[in-house]
Order: sequence, then C-alpha cells, then structure tokens
Amino acid sequence: MNPIVVLLVMAVLILVGSALASSTEAAMLTVNPIQVHTLKQQKVPGSRALERIKARPGRALVLLVVINNLFNISGSILLGSQANQVFESVGGRWALLLFNVGFTVAVILFAEILPKTIGNSFAMPISLVSARILLMLERLTLPLLLVLEKLMPAITATSELTTNEREIHLMARLVSPAGPDRSRRGRDDRQGLCPQRPHRQGSDGFTGGDPVPFRRRQPGLGSPGDP
Repeated sequence: MNPIVVLLVMAVLILVGSALASSTEAAMLTVNPIQVHTLKQQKVPGSRALERIKARPGRALVLLVVINNLFNISGSILLGSQANQVFESVGGRWALLLFNVGFTVAVILFAEILPKTIGNSFAMPISLVSARILLMLERLTLPLLLVLEKLMPAITATSELTTNEREIHLMARLVSPAGPDRSRRGRDDRQGLCPQRPHRQGSDGFTGGDPVPFRRRQPGLGSPGDP
C-alpha cells in the first residue's frame, strides 16, 4: 500500500478516536443525574447503564482520559514514525515539520474543541448511546481502574443527586399537563371569582365605587365647641 495513504489513514483514525473520547467526556460531565434518573423511570434505552456510570463518575472519566491520551500520545508517536519514513524521500525535513504543525492544529480543532462543543450541546443523546459501551470498557479495564483508585482515592467518590432553581422550574412545567398556560388561566379564574364593586360616574365627572350614606347632623348633637 502507498505509504502516504497509510499515513493519512493513521491520522484520520487518531483524530476520530480522540474526538469520540473528548465528546463523550464532555457529555458525561454535562448530563445531570436527576435527568438520568427520570429517563430510567421512563425506561429509555441506555438510561440504566448511564445511571450506573453517573453513580461513580470518576471511573468513566479516568477511562476516557486514558483512551484520549492513547490516541493522542501513542498514536502521534506511531504517526510521527510513519511520517518520517514518508517524508524522508519526499520533501525532507521541512515537509515533515509542516506535517507535524498541521496535524497538531488538526488535533486541537477536530479532536478537542469541536468534539467537546458537540458533546456539550448534545449531551443526553451522546451519553445514552455511549453508556453501554463505556460500561463494558469499565469492566474490561477494571484491574487498571482499581489500581488507579488506590493511587487516587478521589476516583472512588460517588455522585449525589443535585439540582438548581432553573431545573426545578423546568420539572414543574414538565409535570403540569398544560404547561405555564394552565397556571395563567388558573390565576385568571381565581380573579374572576372575586366580586368587584361596580363603578359609577358622578355628576362632577369623578368615578368611584358605591356611594357612602350621608347623615345630616341634628341640632343639639354637635361638638361642645359648636355655637
């Protein structure tokens, strides 16, 4: 096979593998455990595996970091060796330098920034799709993860269900069958049940409520200071 084709195939495989690890990592960090628990109650495919991963997120993050570095570091070493053989006869040292610079920029853009942006924007679908695969990889690499947990106890930390005010309002609207319009209509109905006093316009042009009864003062019933 043509050495240049082999070089391009290796570069694409490294970029794709690193991008998948980066997007999955960003998605796992973005997904809220309460949303995952709600999807599990609705029996959404992949939600059970995702909840198990979110219960111990340290293991999944360590595994994703290891996979990402395997593609970036080990893959780059192999790619550099292949590129050295390819550009030894074609272009020489300057061609190899340009290739290394171009591949570094490609890794930053297409294996880090863009995948993490996509993982943050489509966190739930990506997490549900990758949850089962990631859980299977955790089981296969369990001895390595146990060793890392002994070295770094923070990996064994469990995650608790947390939420914020925005998510509480969102869940309240989801629970309501008719959404926010129902609460608005209910408020209008309550206002309609309250009796309102009719307004009348007097001869002087002022508008007011019901007239207040007026009693004429009787002679001899005034205050002591009156004549």
